[in-house]
Amino acid sequence: MQRVFAKAGPEIKNLLAQLDAALKSKDYVSAYQRAQSLCSLPAASQEQRRAAARALLTVTSLLQSDQAQGDQDAAALLKYQQRTR
Repeated sequence: MQRVFAKAGPEIKNLLAQLDAALKSKDYVSAYQRAQSLCSLPAASQEQRRAAARALLTVTSLLQSDQAQGDQDAAALLKYQQRTR
């Protein structure tokens, strides 16, 4: 993702850093929110949108794993995601 967003502005790079930190700390709820923000960038290129969508799918999978292990925050986020589709 760093390569795809290499020419992005400081706000987007900060968002990427927050996403990376959330993933490293296994805070998948926060990571999901950051990935979703990346997906909705209006000026993103097609390659950036694809990378953001892949990140969102990966984080969703991690949330599902956490939900299966009893994580209530992950379950709540996934339930919210299903309701708002």
